[in-house]
Amino acid sequence: MKSEITLPIAELKEVLPGLKKITGNSRTLPVLNTVRISRTPEGVVTLSATDLDAYLTYKARELQPGEPEDMLIPMDQLAKAAKCSPPKEELGIVAEAKDKLKIRYNIAGNRVEQTITTLPVEEYPPVPTINQPAAHLEPGFGRALREALDCCSQDASRYVLRGACLDVSDSKYHYVVGTNGRFLFSANSFCFNLQKSVIIPESKFLNWSDFLDDEPAALSIEPGLEAKEAKDGQPAQEATAGWVKLESPRWTYVTKEIEGQFPNWRQCVPTTNGKWTRAILADEAAKQLILVIPNLPGGNDPNSGVRLRVDQNQVIVEGKGKDEESWTSIPVSAVKVEGNPATITVNREYLLMGLRFGLTELEIEDPLSPMVMRKGGKKMVIMPLRPDYTPEAPPAAGQDSPATTDTSTTPTTEQTEPQPNAEAPTEERTEMPRTIKATTTEPTGTETTTPEVNATEKQKANGTNGNTINGATSLGEQVDQIKETLKAAIRQLATIVDAVKQADKEKRAAEKEIDAIRTKLRQIQSVSI
Repeated sequence: MKSEITLPIAELKEVLPGLKKITGNSRTLPVLNTVRISRTPEGVVTLSATDLDAYLTYKARELQPGEPEDMLIPMDQLAKAAKCSPPKEELGIVAEAKDKLKIRYNIAGNRVEQTITTLPVEEYPPVPTINQPAAHLEPGFGRALREALDCCSQDASRYVLRGACLDVSDSKYHYVVGTNGRFLFSANSFCFNLQKSVIIPESKFLNWSDFLDDEPAALSIEPGLEAKEAKDGQPAQEATAGWVKLESPRWTYVTKEIEGQFPNWRQCVPTTNGKWTRAILADEAAKQLILVIPNLPGGNDPNSGVRLRVDQNQVIVEGKGKDEESWTSIPVSAVKVEGNPATITVNREYLLMGLRFGLTELEIEDPLSPMVMRKGGKKMVIMPLRPDYTPEAPPAAGQDSPATTDTSTTPTTEQTEPQPNAEAPTEERTEMPRTIKATTTEPTGTETTTPEVNATEKQKANGTNGNTINGATSLGEQVDQIKETLKAAIRQLATIVDAVKQADKEKRAAEKEIDAIRTKLRQIQSVSI
């Protein structure tokens, strides 16, 4: 008879939320809906989950002497047993056969035994092997990684932006970077023992857990294969992604890296100087803004804009609803201002995110240039909204929201000249400014080497914000918009065709059933007694 593995209910309830972030509801591979429970000869008990792209393992706090065991248990069964058991009790699991388990737990003080059907442990996917040595992670890396992942893109068409980049292209300063194309977060003062930069994909587990804050935390990378052309009779070799392993004293997380080249984000970071206006927020000012900004008018607008006016020793934050003529203003004191008065309009969600990250130093050049938020080695660059920003009504049901699509202005050919009396459309600049000529400054402390945006190129990047329109760019934008409209129409037509095919299929099936019933009735009628 095999020995029992016992799991403290209190510890199990802490662990299961993390495992559920990985365990999927797969209909094609039931093994992905199970938790692997193992015990080594040394008495170490582990619980593992996977979705094939990531592997998560938890090591129990206490050693448990006994024979080595390895079994699979469905996640829903394990969660149900843990939920109805008191925290001070234990859950016992015994493998009776390859596909049979017996679990013992408490229901309202009554000890019960339940036999459940499971899958053979041989069906569980093997964890990728990481042969490279682990490197120690510095304190603060876990928080910086979570913040970068919060800023990454959710757009499936921009796959390389759907993760945080560990950038080691600068030999002196290594960075954790995340961006969605509208705002960018970077944190430096790290040193990674990596040969090349790596992109860690966004994960529900990494966003949920602070496991990397526990010491010691470690990182190791198993490189993938590089693409090779066919040569000397050898077949061509496709590139394969490598594996990233993050470890803490209790958790081990292995995930497949995002293969591809991360954009040159340094081109998007402006070089600030003495001509910029700088506002340093005290802690009470930052807390006040965090409370005030979500409640300002205009929160339901797709671009969710707020206006910041920096004047003397205060910051005035303003919001305006769609049908309102004037802005609602709230002054925020406990602010140290350096430079001339300045005004800028930005997306409130991005501003709130920077404040929650503790970035309390705001730097503004002009209403058309990116705003920089910083604190220590962390920095966030936020693209502005138009100075004449006017809130829009939320999109109707079935329409795409400009917050998730390209909101840049697409003028018609008849509007190639500025219209003095035309009402300016709402626009959020969705692209970081391009760089033609870059100037390099020597990094000091935690500052980074960043290019300076050329004034002419900045005016081009601003488009209609600079009150000029480039005819070729406008036509190109129109073509892109028409393409997207046609693609959406084609997708809708494909959905309709699929529905018609399904209805026709169901109709034919019903006709076959009716024919079968009629045939049976004829046979019954032909029977003579």
